[in-house]
Amino acid sequence: MTRPSISTGIAALGEGEALTPQQMIAMADKALYQAKGAGRSRIVLLDAAGVS
Repeated sequence: MTRPSISTGIAALGEGEALTPQQMIAMADKALYQAKGAGRSRIVLLDAAGVS
């Protein structure tokens, strides 16, 4: 039986940090691909410091 898995990327801002919507989407996308690269059923959280 095949079991589904999910990997997800999460973008977060700390108090006083500001990013544009496009930067937030790019940050979440980066986190998602890090999660996918780490294997099945992973979650990666990046804060604003994770933006390059």
